Amino acid sequence: MSNQRFASDLRKFAEKCNRSLDDTCRAVAIKWFSSTVMSTPVDTGRLRGNWQITLGAPAQGVTNLLDTSGAQVVANISQQVGGAGKVNYLVNNLPYAESIEYGHSKQAAQGMVRINFIRIKSIIEQSAREHQV
Repeated sequence: MSNQRFASDLRKFAEKCNRSLDDTCRAVAIKWFSSTVMSTPVDTGRLRGNWQITLGAPAQGVTNLLDTSGAQVVANISQQVGGAGKVNYLVNNLPYAESIEYGHSKQAAQGMVRINFIRIKSIIEQSAREHQV
């Protein structure tokens, strides 16, 4: 095998590894964040609709989105989440979100973020298997 061919094969392998790692990081964030959204209790949909995903810095303020199903927020997450090397933020800036997280709602007595953070190891393992990392 020539040096050029070896270098080309090595470059292709590295590109494939980078794509797999990026896909895995995106999948972990999407699954974790989506599970958090879907664990959010629903009355009017305002709390669920106020989950905001951003890259690099957390979102400020609140939205007017009422999302009882969570479909719009999950779609936003899927479209906006960054992959390997990116810092993703999922925030809910409603004043009562923290109270709900810490047991103020019987629908989410275990919280929204905390209950899904417990699952993070299995989410990472599943995503790594799916993307062959």
